[in-house]
Amino acid sequence: MTVAWRRKPERSCTADALAAAFALLLLVDAAAGPFQGRPWVLSEPTPIVGTNLGFHGLTIERPELPSGFEEVLSDETDLQAVFGDLYRDPLLAEVIISLYDQPMDPAALNQFAGGCVRAGQEALRESARAERPDRNSELDGGLLHGSAFQLGDVFALERVVVFRLDYLIRVDVLY
Repeated sequence: MTVAWRRKPERSCTADALAAAFALLLLVDAAAGPFQGRPWVLSEPTPIVGTNLGFHGLTIERPELPSGFEEVLSDETDLQAVFGDLYRDPLLAEVIISLYDQPMDPAALNQFAGGCVRAGQEALRESARAERPDRNSELDGGLLHGSAFQLGDVFALERVVVFRLDYLIRVDVLY
């Protein structure tokens, strides 16, 4: 009869220390959870608030931001609204609405939209790189263009432009 035994694998002190550290963190989290309230919820969703822009009765829904910064400039045909502060909020949103002097011819809308998109991309070309291919869609009576850019190593820009026969809306979100 032959008797053989296996050697136990050697345990690493580093692995034991890491396991002990993670176990300690787990215990601290478990103890702190009830004191924090609702420990199963990672974070509250950002509340959405309605904001009346005072521009032809337009109201938009946007995330409520911690800084509460809001600036709205408008006249009879143009509106520029900025929400957020990049130093205190996770994002900055800008809404631009321009009413045309007269409704545009549907045939000219494609050409106008293409020129606006190219001009916007040229302005960003030196300081940004495209993150993904542009998205273009036809809407009932208009066009939608979406693009995304990376600005350096820190910021990303999402841009959506809606071209209609009598106005355009551009929304930029920088985060």
